[in-house]
Amino acid sequence: DGGLRLCHGSCTFGWRNAVEVFNNIADFLERNTGEVVIVMLQVGKYKESGSPIMVEDIYELMLESIGFVSMMYEIPNGEIISDWPKMAHFVESNKRILVFQHDGISCHFGDCANVILNAWDHFVDTPFSFKNFNALKHYP
Repeated sequence: DGGLRLCHGSCTFGWRNAVEVFNNIADFLERNTGEVVIVMLQVGKYKESGSPIMVEDIYELMLESIGFVSMMYEIPNGEIISDWPKMAHFVESNKRILVFQHDGISCHFGDCANVILNAWDHFVDTPFSFKNFNALKHYP
């Protein structure tokens, strides 16, 4: 259909409609009021054109989902946070969806910049380029 899809790696092996997934997350949180969900988006390219997917396009789909955006945690003034709130803060404020992205072009309009965060500004991950277990074991 040419629309944005959620998949991992290649959509050849399966994909999900993005709005449906965002609706499912919002529905889950409505039923489970003490839960917090972290969404990690690895942003790729459009298959047909090869052009990069804009994070703003993903945010537009989030806006189509009923209740999703209203539960997204917003970073004050788009700052890098070194001292994150405790889980109770997210639950009590009902801002229980934290969305991070990597490999995409940063979101630059309206509230999008403060709710879809650049992952590597806030945490680190183990590199997956180790050739063997010893290389991983001796990684600083």
